[in-house]
Amino acid sequence: DDDGDDRGTLSLYDALVDIATEELLRFGSNASCRAKDIMHIVERVAMSGIVSAASRELYAVAANCLQAKISTGMSPNNDEDGTNCNSREDDDDDNDDDNNRDIDSGIDYPTTIQSLRDSSFGLHADRPLLGLWRFSTRQRKQRAFFQNAARHYDNQFPGDGTRSSKDHTAGEGNVAENGKSSRYDWSSRFRDPSRPLVVDVGCGMGVSLLGLAKNCATDDTQDRKHAGESGNSTCQSPSSDIPMNWSECNFVGVDLSRLAIRYARGVSERWGLGHCLNFVVDPAEECLANIIDSYPGEVRLVMVQFPTPFRFQNVNDDDDEDEDEDDETGKESVVQRGYNVQLPTDAKAGFMVSENLLSQIQKVISKSNGMLLLQSNCEDVAVHMRNTAIEKCGFHSHDASYPVVTSLDASTANMPKRALDYINMGGERAMGSGWSARPLLPHGGRTETEVACMLDEKPVHRCLLMTERGYLSVPFSHPIKSSVGRLESAGKDIAVFP
Repeated sequence: DDDGDDRGTLSLYDALVDIATEELLRFGSNASCRAKDIMHIVERVAMSGIVSAASRELYAVAANCLQAKISTGMSPNNDEDGTNCNSREDDDDDNDDDNNRDIDSGIDYPTTIQSLRDSSFGLHADRPLLGLWRFSTRQRKQRAFFQNAARHYDNQFPGDGTRSSKDHTAGEGNVAENGKSSRYDWSSRFRDPSRPLVVDVGCGMGVSLLGLAKNCATDDTQDRKHAGESGNSTCQSPSSDIPMNWSECNFVGVDLSRLAIRYARGVSERWGLGHCLNFVVDPAEECLANIIDSYPGEVRLVMVQFPTPFRFQNVNDDDDEDEDEDDETGKESVVQRGYNVQLPTDAKAGFMVSENLLSQIQKVISKSNGMLLLQSNCEDVAVHMRNTAIEKCGFHSHDASYPVVTSLDASTANMPKRALDYINMGGERAMGSGWSARPLLPHGGRTETEVACMLDEKPVHRCLLMTERGYLSVPFSHPIKSSVGRLESAGKDIAVFP
């Protein structure tokens, strides 16, 4: 995805959209053009982050074509392709049109048509996010593709600043004489670097931060119009656990994937969000160290959302030093067949959310009484992250406004294999006052994985953690609703005021 920093690049995007519009006008009303063909066209435009008069014209034409098919009695759901969130991790998903149908078969076409007409259809609509999730999950299984693409990219753009410190370039910063990355120049990254900071660790393609910055943090009318008009509902969280005024925040996302960050940067620049949103390619620990050392404002929230899980293991397994290495029933046997061999071996070997990372996050947010958001669609991973943070890194649990009071059992429909194995082995469940039954971020801040799970009725395990001080302060200038909450870890009622 190109950055779109000049008029020629933007014109190229519009030209491509114009071609798609002409094609829909030519064949969109034909019987041979299926509803899913129309949806695929508009989804790919939305996934590219294109917001312009050209895209709005395309969406209007697509809405008319879909409406015509429904009016003639066609059942558009019959020909939809599908996929399955949290499907078997060793499935290659090569046959798109023949996969599971439970997600796509329930498309609400009248609502989709309305969203195409009122300009609410875009990157953060359900369908484009589902498409982005499909793309990202497929590419994770094709490491050679990413490695070759990265090598090609480095040859074509050797000096654009998106290479990681491991490639001898530190994000967008410089390399000091000692070989270590220099401090980030926050004044060049943000218009006002004193604003409270929201950090997304392992941000991937930056969907969550793009949504928060576009839908909730853009307070300028022209900027909001440029980024795509969005209703107030996208800025309101289903719970009051994170009483943030997003319009007063800066946002930074960090990830090791140069291609993913390039996509995020491209969309951000086309939407005019560079004044408050920044993406860097660096190890998470390196980015957090720079924040600790030099960020002038407070860090209000750190998010770790849907990290690549470690291989599923028997919950009764532990490191027995007396275990015979050659015993076929030993440690190696706990890696269950049917899971991706490219996943980190276990929680201590290659898993991003290590004890060291969580300790660094604790240092980052402890000075400003910030919060840590953890989310995963793998229950064992979510429980492991939360337990590590609380037991070893000085975090305290935050009681959710809408806690998980009942847990899913093995008889629940669409239960992923990993979850079934975890339940059957007696693993600790993600339930109780510390786990939230509702999304904790505003609607506009959803990730593609969260949307895919929601559409396929798969569980997402969420929790908020606080630092040892146990006090949630929100020094923002705008009123915050639902201002009183109880923090069990602090042992007292805490009033949260604007």
